[in-house]
Amino acid sequence: MSDFFRDGGLVMFPTLALGFLVAASAALTAFRSIRYGPLAAVLAGVTLASGLLGTALGVINTFRFVARLGEGEALKVAATGLAESTNNLVLALVILIPSGLLAAWPALQAARG
Repeated sequence: MSDFFRDGGLVMFPTLALGFLVAASAALTAFRSIRYGPLAAVLAGVTLASGLLGTALGVINTFRFVARLGEGEALKVAATGLAESTNNLVLALVILIPSGLLAAWPALQAARG
């Protein structure tokens, strides 16, 4: 797990912090009141944007590094770099999907009657 965060770079930590805020506001929405729903939605968007920013920065850094290499190593380094650059996006989605379901819980309960 520590390799996942180390490989993802520094943007993993804001993504994780925002993700915790999303999860907390989704839990408050589900179990306390509906008033935290808009906050959860805004934080979810910012968390996803942070994950995409980390992915984009990882791809940019990978291509900068690959440009310095010879053709023999470039493909291996590019594949590794692109795989690691998606860690931010994976973290954001792993947090957002359950949080979104949790935030939707009151609406599901109301629809059931």
